[in-house]
Amino acid sequence: MLGSSFFAIGHSLAEATRFSSVSSLLCEDLRPLINAFDLIIVEFGEGLENANILGEGPVAEQLRQRPDGLMAWVEARASRLKDDSTGLCQGPTGEELSDIPGLKEWLENIGCTDIMGGRLVRGRYRSACLAAFRQGGQFTEEERERMLAAVLVARCVLGRIQNDGYDRRCLERLIHTRREAVVAVFMIQEDRVRPYNPGGVAYAESCWGKDDVEFLLAPEILARLHEKLADAWDTPVNSNWVEVELELGGGPITVGALARPDGGCLLLFTPPSRQTVSAGAVPMLTRRQCDIMDWIAEGKTSAEVAIILEISPRTVEKHLEAVFQRLGVENRVAAMRSYLEAKGGFGSHPPG
Repeated sequence: MLGSSFFAIGHSLAEATRFSSVSSLLCEDLRPLINAFDLIIVEFGEGLENANILGEGPVAEQLRQRPDGLMAWVEARASRLKDDSTGLCQGPTGEELSDIPGLKEWLENIGCTDIMGGRLVRGRYRSACLAAFRQGGQFTEEERERMLAAVLVARCVLGRIQNDGYDRRCLERLIHTRREAVVAVFMIQEDRVRPYNPGGVAYAESCWGKDDVEFLLAPEILARLHEKLADAWDTPVNSNWVEVELELGGGPITVGALARPDGGCLLLFTPPSRQTVSAGAVPMLTRRQCDIMDWIAEGKTSAEVAIILEISPRTVEKHLEAVFQRLGVENRVAAMRSYLEAKGGFGSHPPG
């Protein structure tokens, strides 16, 4: 049984709006409910030379001085993530500690006999897990259940805090942009850049090839961007805008970059006036995509459109994939309906 005290903590967690509030509740209020000697949060990732230990108890103080044993436990946990269908990755704990060289001895050196943990955040740049330490004996099954239940609640809360923070920072950036300025927004997934708003489409139209639906970042530019983003975190769930110079097809340009909760990146900037041209009949689509959709609306197949526009069928399909994504649809019929509605009705005709 979780008990009324646990649900009181769960209620407080659900109302938390900051990472510090969540970490305090977990490290302080959860401790007596699972009979832990101490609880800590371990933050690690790119941009951090050593693990960041959050907590005010006796174990936390020791680990700040000598984190090596703790990182060995973290690495042992990480190796199990692939086999953990829940994503919680509880171990190694209890008798399992004897199977990992040095872990049991390390616990004894810091005056503890057992450890258990659960993943709170697992991100591209920052990750964090909660670790509970026992002094004397091993954690019981009921104590493990309480621990993992608290981790599940905290993960949901931290996900909401991360998304709220991301939305707030995006809004703040837009508010401080000059009203008359054209704003170009792009999304980066892995090493590929795609336009996300009409200003981004217009920039791509003026700088990319006619049939390009995405832009491949050079490895050295991508590495510089990741380095900047890795240093932009206040907590495992709160990142800040960074200014970085990128080459997006139109020459070097300084852009604002913000790491997304899903591991991608948002780019936002005001293009030079010469690159803010019209993006076609439907602002979210490029001219070439509008041409393709005009012919699709006339009942042409991808192969026929490829012949008409003198491009390959594969290029037509790539454009259609981008159209589906930008219009938020899953098939041609829905795409054609959304496209024609955006153009103002069914009276449109393909270009001559």
